[in-house]
Parts: sequence; C-alpha cells; structure tokens
Amino acid sequence: MDTIGRDPRMKVLESINGDLLKSRGAECMRYLLEEYGDDIDAVFSHNDEMTLGALPKIEEAGYIPGSDMIIISIDGGQEAIALNEDFLPQEEKI
Repeated sequence: MDTIGRDPRMKVLESINGDLLKSRGAECMRYLLEEYGDDIDAVFSHNDEMTLGALPKIEEAGYIPGSDMIIISIDGGQEAIALNEDFLPQEEKI
C-alpha cells in the first residue's frame, strides 16, 4: 500500500480490513461505493473471498466489474479463475 500511495499516478481512497472474509468484502465494498462511488477506478483485495463478496455489490450499484472498475485479487482460487474467464476475450482464455 505504501508503494502504491507514493505513485503520483494513483490515489488510494481508503484501505479497509476485510478480515479475508466474503461477507466482510461485501460490507466493505458497500461502504466504499456509498462513500466514493464513481471515484473508484480499481479495487484491490488481499484474497479471492473478499473479492467474491465485493463483486455482487459492485454490480448491484450498477457498475460492471472489469469495465467500470479494475478488479485485482490474490489467491487464484477456482471460483475466481472461473469468473475471470467470463471477462476474457476467447483468444485470451487459459
């Protein structure tokens, strides 16, 4: 986070501890959307579970994950990989 915060091209709006839980990922994303809305260009999660919780909240707010907001997650769990493949053009699929 410190490295990203020092990059003049990026602005960290807020960092929240999601406890690595899907439910907390949803709660945190709901709050961030209410607080920052259209100012959110990217979302970084420290694990796939939080990302999987955040994605429905992003969609419910009318945004398209991967298009309106860049989504970055860590783990490479099967459910996250399957979702990622839905957004890739056919020639880029694994």
